[in-house]
Amino acid sequence: MQVMDSNRQGGESSRGRTQWALFLLIAGAFFVIEHDTQSPELFNLLMTAESLEEFGNIEQMYQPRAWRQAGALLLGAMGFFFIIQKRRSGEGRLDMLGALMIFFLLWSGLSMAWSDDPALSFRRYVMFALLCVGAAGIAGRLTLHDILRMAVFIPAAYLAAGVALEMATGYFRPFASGYRFTGTVHPNIQAVNCALMFFAALALWRGASENRRRWLFLAALAFVFIVLTRSRTALASSIFVLVFQWGLMQPYGKKVAVTSFLAAAAMLVLIAGDVILPAVGERLQMGRTDRGEFRTLTGRTALWRQCSEFLREHPVLGYGYGAFWNEERSTEIIEEQGWPISHAHNAYFDTALESGPLATMAYLLILLMGIYRAMARFRLTGNPAYAFFGAILLFCAVNGMLESVAIQRTMLTFFTVIMLARLTFYTEPLESVQENEAMLSRKALNPSGRMA
Repeated sequence: MQVMDSNRQGGESSRGRTQWALFLLIAGAFFVIEHDTQSPELFNLLMTAESLEEFGNIEQMYQPRAWRQAGALLLGAMGFFFIIQKRRSGEGRLDMLGALMIFFLLWSGLSMAWSDDPALSFRRYVMFALLCVGAAGIAGRLTLHDILRMAVFIPAAYLAAGVALEMATGYFRPFASGYRFTGTVHPNIQAVNCALMFFAALALWRGASENRRRWLFLAALAFVFIVLTRSRTALASSIFVLVFQWGLMQPYGKKVAVTSFLAAAAMLVLIAGDVILPAVGERLQMGRTDRGEFRTLTGRTALWRQCSEFLREHPVLGYGYGAFWNEERSTEIIEEQGWPISHAHNAYFDTALESGPLATMAYLLILLMGIYRAMARFRLTGNPAYAFFGAILLFCAVNGMLESVAIQRTMLTFFTVIMLARLTFYTEPLESVQENEAMLSRKALNPSGRMA
């Protein structure tokens, strides 16, 4: 018996080392894809640039494209290897959600046939496809608990590296007017990564039977840095998701009360918006000194009007995956808008510009069906990982109204595909559900979270 226990412990220890090695590889790959040690300096230069020539010179200082492609190739190779291995049992059947995901991937690739910049479409689509293959393979390799830990570990590692970099270069001034925490990536990307860490740490806190304070501390730390990035869209989206999930778990009466309050607040804004919005706008600036005003969504309304004119020229098929924001059109839009722009600041708008309204509808349905399935599995099993899946998918849906990070080739996209793959192509073995029920029973008998 002692030999068997020793062998089991040895196997678990070996598996743990393997998972941490995998986390490090993924973190390294995305550091190459998204991050740059010059980010604090480059972001400050970008915010103070006054001419198109300055914008262009700063953009050329960012990390070379070849490094990003190498990082995506590493992820794709790992995912392909894991898919071939077929390590996880209990694969699900292809259903409507899976069919929509495959359609979106294939339609985006097919759009290269009508793209007005095929070379750009090819490069960006290959990176997107590699991220999807990597995510699909890793989704079958990791347990739900592993995915949660990875969603905490990788953003936390980037956070630590970013703080260390800013402190070493003198850019870490959290109380200075106009400061935005950058670290090794753009503040908006940093905020999204912190949101991943925030919701994953909350899920681990809810499901832990011991050391719960550690996860709560990490969740609080992530939220503090979301605020420090001054990314208003990420902050508002995080709060919305938090309140929405809290509301789902409340009795019917509280749901009605909360809904009534929000409806009354919306009516008040409609009736007295001219008086309320300027005052609210000053508070929501969060100390930022961006061009534009709150009423114009920091210049987005003018940008969307200009993008609408382009969309009318290609209303059915779009310009091809990743092809709309080529050098020529980007230059034209930057000249018109007067600030550095590389996307429409709206995931649905960007999808329509790239692949047309059919792809946009498919993308929206994927998110909505994914949210519903995640929350249904959470109610069925009580596993907090599914609450995390639902939170991030809902975050993508809400954040996508004012940002395009969710459809770009980023870590958020990678985690989103992992979640959708687990919800679609993999079902949890019965043992996993039983273990989670046992954990919930222990917590019910010992609410303090300490081991009895």
